[in-house]
Amino acid sequence: MSFLLRKRAVYLATSASLASLLLITYNADALFGGRAVHAECFTWWPMPAYRLSFGIVVDPLSILMGAIVSFISTLVFIYSINYMAGKEGNERFWFFMSCFEASMLLLVFSDNLIMSLIGWEAVGLCSFFLIGHYYNDRRDKWLGGPEGEAPFAKPSFCGLKALITTGLADAFMLVGIMIIFSLYGTFSFLELQEAAASRAVNPTLLLLASILIIMGPLGKSAQFPFHEWLPEAMAGPTPVSALLHSATMVKAGVYLVARLMPFYCALAPAYPLASQAFFATATIFGLLTVIIGSIYGTLAIEAKKILAYSTVSQLGYMFVALGIAGISGNPLLGFAAALFHLFAHSLFKASLFLNAGIVTHETHTIYVTRMGGLRRVLPKTFLAMSLAAMSLAGLPPFIGFWSKDAILSSIYPVSVLVAVAAVSAAALTAFYSLRLVSLIFLGKPKSGAVKGHESIIMVGPAMLLASLTLIFGLAGPYIESLFHGVFHPTFEYATVYEGMVIPALASSALSLGLGMGAAYMLYFRRSAAFEGGARSLKPLRDFLWGRPVDKLYNLIVSGTFRVSGGFYSFEMALDRATVVFASDTLRLATIMRRIQSGDLNLYLGIAGLVLLLLLLALMAMGGRI
Repeated sequence: MSFLLRKRAVYLATSASLASLLLITYNADALFGGRAVHAECFTWWPMPAYRLSFGIVVDPLSILMGAIVSFISTLVFIYSINYMAGKEGNERFWFFMSCFEASMLLLVFSDNLIMSLIGWEAVGLCSFFLIGHYYNDRRDKWLGGPEGEAPFAKPSFCGLKALITTGLADAFMLVGIMIIFSLYGTFSFLELQEAAASRAVNPTLLLLASILIIMGPLGKSAQFPFHEWLPEAMAGPTPVSALLHSATMVKAGVYLVARLMPFYCALAPAYPLASQAFFATATIFGLLTVIIGSIYGTLAIEAKKILAYSTVSQLGYMFVALGIAGISGNPLLGFAAALFHLFAHSLFKASLFLNAGIVTHETHTIYVTRMGGLRRVLPKTFLAMSLAAMSLAGLPPFIGFWSKDAILSSIYPVSVLVAVAAVSAAALTAFYSLRLVSLIFLGKPKSGAVKGHESIIMVGPAMLLASLTLIFGLAGPYIESLFHGVFHPTFEYATVYEGMVIPALASSALSLGLGMGAAYMLYFRRSAAFEGGARSLKPLRDFLWGRPVDKLYNLIVSGTFRVSGGFYSFEMALDRATVVFASDTLRLATIMRRIQSGDLNLYLGIAGLVLLLLLLALMAMGGRI
């Protein structure tokens, strides 16, 4: 329809998104009342031993995630009305953005692994087209740089990188899903949870399936070692980045882990190794990603890339919380904390990306080091971005403070070491949050003349989201307790322990003071001591700037291409040899066909000629010629 409606496609897409939001809101009693409704619509895959139905599940988890997806999508669509006006590929953009949201909603409300997998793969496919929106690879659309400091990447390459990286992780997950089906004979989330504690299965296969399945969420949510695709995802238009990072694709991995969590918690008494492997993998790789993402966030100089690395890091917090929850024996605490942070992150990260789009749209540069002094020129954007950045940094009373504190509170009783690592990353988060705002809005202007046009249709959604981070933050403790109450029935069998609130608050305050204090001294006061310290870290910065993990991936990929090229050349040589042999055989067959004409005179003539030649040969051998 978007291709038929052309310029009016925006209104259809926005209206459809708003309708989905209203429909989900109408069923909000499932969230607040803890109600769960499972409806099977029709059978779409009949098999001899199993009947797979198209079904939906409406429960607190699906309603929460669906509301986030539809609400953020509606605001991003409104923002895009002005942002994409007159841009190339407008109809294509709206088509894939609508498919993006629809695929995510299919993933969220599906009641079985196969239907979720369809939405899962559709989200990945839409992201490929949206990240590579500028597929003609115009030079001004390349991502990376600046010239001489870092390599550039073409938009078409960026989209392909996202598709291949996540596709590799999805292949592992698909094998794991098939193993689970072979063990339990069902794809249904509810049936798997019921069968987890009652059916005896092969523990080795179950362990293998658990490790394989977690690979899919790690890839989709850009967790180590699949994290390198997400920075390149910034090649798409800013609304794509805002939707992808805040409510759709990267949150799909967190959602699937949360959806499978009751199943793996129910497995724990009978098959502790499989359950622990699932949760430990999420914790370990999530923690590595928290640290890696926060470090790169302090180094990046592209506005959207800073936010991209921040997303990688914040998703890592959610994986750590979910993993620790499963390991702890009381999954409710970490589960509620992870979803609370998912909710908070969706608000402030969408606002940050929308504001970054306004800034880059006005300054015509993607580098924060070439901006500066925009506070007076773009005052509304400055206010909205500052509010969202402070929520990202974890400054009270913003909602980001309460959600991050909830995660730390759930981690401390299980592992102080993991909590300390998470706190260290939180200090870096506070540092690059203040660094982002200061480089863009404070200091002297570096980007030349800026008109300062702040369209209400673009600033409005960003300001609304930023304001919500403060409004919801004022009710932060109440919202946290609400999350615990809503999801308590899901884990009512769990043992109970209290989160360590005091250490979490103390460490949050410490990380906030260290991170923002260092950023203040470095970017506001221009302290010589701090600038000297930053210069001393230049060798480490240069090493990380080269993105060694990405170089390793490129080495593996290029090596694979060389090997495959060698096999291809060998195959082509065999193919040419086969063609030559076949053509020569055909020529010989043609000659033989002409000889075998059925003419007796010809046969006698040939026989006589052969006898004559044989006689001459014998005479020559006897020396008579």
